[in-house]
Amino acid sequence: MVAERGTHRAISFEQKTNPAFILKLVLRRRAKAEMTATESSGPGNGTERVNVALLKKASAALEGLVTGSASTKTEAINRAIIAYAFFEDQLSDGCQLILRDRDGNEQRVHLL
Repeated sequence: MVAERGTHRAISFEQKTNPAFILKLVLRRRAKAEMTATESSGPGNGTERVNVALLKKASAALEGLVTGSASTKTEAINRAIIAYAFFEDQLSDGCQLILRDRDGNEQRVHLL
């Protein structure tokens, strides 16, 4: 028995322990997620939905970027990818990335 509660469904104990029902539910959710991802990256939309597993260090850096700013995680990630692509393009064209401190000392930066 599945009882409607708003847009969510309550699943009975019998259904939770029925492997066929669980498989059907997982496949339905996966199909819905794929459809949503396809729709969000469709023509004219200009966006693509991506799930990413971040390392702890990257996650902490992302939190640091958005904490206390008006930026969202999505905005910060978009800017980081665009900046990284820019630097990679410049480096592949023979440019060097040079970091200059306040005293005018320079050092070459290598991206990994």
